[in-house]
Amino acid sequence: MFDVRASAVVPMLNVITAGNTGTSTSNVYWTTNKNTTSMFWYSPTTPLNVNTATRIDDNNFNTVHQVNLSGLTASTTYYYMIKVTDNKNVSATSTERSFVQVN
Repeated sequence: MFDVRASAVVPMLNVITAGNTGTSTSNVYWTTNKNTTSMFWYSPTTPLNVNTATRIDDNNFNTVHQVNLSGLTASTTYYYMIKVTDNKNVSATSTERSFVQVN
């Protein structure tokens, strides 16, 4: 039997955290309520423009996601957004968030 309600569940982003791992590297982690792919954009400018920001794609369907960023500048604020998409092509996008790269 096909359950229409189960296929209509919109992906949700949860537990978004960013952490510095060095003077020029950081990680951003997030979870989703169902398996999704991800697009991650980041930039030192706000508002973040997804057409000009650096983009990292993860085409694997997972519920736990991570990007490892390198080449970052110390004492700089970076802005980022995340878009997740499930296997039915239903998407959700985070609001713009930020982190400060440590010295």
